[in-house]
Amino acid sequence: MRLTRALTWIFLVISLSSTDGAQTFDVRQFGATGNGTNLDTRAIQKALDACGRVGGGTVWFRPGIYLSRPLTLRTRTTLRLDGGAILKATDEPKDFCRAM
Repeated sequence: MRLTRALTWIFLVISLSSTDGAQTFDVRQFGATGNGTNLDTRAIQKALDACGRVGGGTVWFRPGIYLSRPLTLRTRTTLRLDGGAILKATDEPKDFCRAM
């Protein structure tokens, strides 16, 4: 059940608050490949962190398949996935289970 929730959550496009006029952070400029094979977690997290440091904005995904482990979003962050962009969780259950 926990794994199902984690996998479902990562597919959501989350808008935590309005970011009108805010900066846009292209995950590819932070090193994401969007090829569906390479893990893009670090690049996506770098884009999310940069967005958070300036007080919010939009983290943008161009078309591609972005394979990721769990991510941390801050307030005032919008994820924008263009048509053909997929944010996909890894198939590894251990990526979503915390040690108790």
